[in-house]
Amino acid sequence: FISGAIEEFFEGLPEMLMHMGEGYSTRENNDPRRSHEKLLRRFIANDIRLFGKNCRYRIHNLLMLARFYRNHQLFIQAAGQYDRAFDIVRLLEKGERRCDELLEIGDFYFFYAQYERSRECYQLAIELLDDTLIPGNRSAERLDVKERLARVFAANEACADAVDIYLDIIDSIMKEKGPSCSEIEKPLRQLLSLLRRVNREQELEYYEKLLQLSLNVQILESCSEDSIYLCSDLAALAAHLRKGAKYDLAQTLEARAEFIRLYHEVRSDVLPKMHEVEKVCDWLKARSKGGDGTVAF
Repeated sequence: FISGAIEEFFEGLPEMLMHMGEGYSTRENNDPRRSHEKLLRRFIANDIRLFGKNCRYRIHNLLMLARFYRNHQLFIQAAGQYDRAFDIVRLLEKGERRCDELLEIGDFYFFYAQYERSRECYQLAIELLDDTLIPGNRSAERLDVKERLARVFAANEACADAVDIYLDIIDSIMKEKGPSCSEIEKPLRQLLSLLRRVNREQELEYYEKLLQLSLNVQILESCSEDSIYLCSDLAALAAHLRKGAKYDLAQTLEARAEFIRLYHEVRSDVLPKMHEVEKVCDWLKARSKGGDGTVAF
């Protein structure tokens, strides 16, 4: 027991305390950066002494030291701390892991083209965000991590895998926010770039048109979300989505186009039919945005 404790204690002693001049051989002993480094390393040594080599508390201090090295352009030393942090993360139970830590480590590995390690970090983060025990709606975070994962695959020439991820991202955005939302433009453009690289011409043509139709609707919506001119563009976007078997999304757009048409018809000088007035009122009440309630009344 005593020998094991001594071993752990010495493993916790920072390498930089044993090689005081490493990275700063020409610096004076009172360099504040060396003092900062020594303090950070003391935290890590205390973590090991109190909780053991693989405690989750150690990750935070390892990342602090890694950031310190990165800020001073000591990237080899920074990489060593990220490696130690990642080794501990792998040993932790799922509930002990932290998404922000995984993303920081994954981003570092991606920057230095260590794609396999970066991929593992992002996939562990996605698993955490998929966990139903985590409170709140994490869909935006999940999409952000999936986009990072797609970039890893694309950079590592696994373009087919990256395409699949972007297709999933686009489907999720369309289901949650609609096929004409502004958030869809960036992943669509990334997808188009990948489809060109892998020569998937048929899909390229479909998503190029989807992007154009989505932008057309966005432009008109920026003027008025109930513009009569939206009817034809919404119908065109719906028809295109039907070609891609996105029937629920298409029906939603078609219903909205019908609402806009009736809305303008009811507000025209021609006396409307009562059932059309009631239909428009029901739509406005259900939408409940801005002055919809007043207009419905």
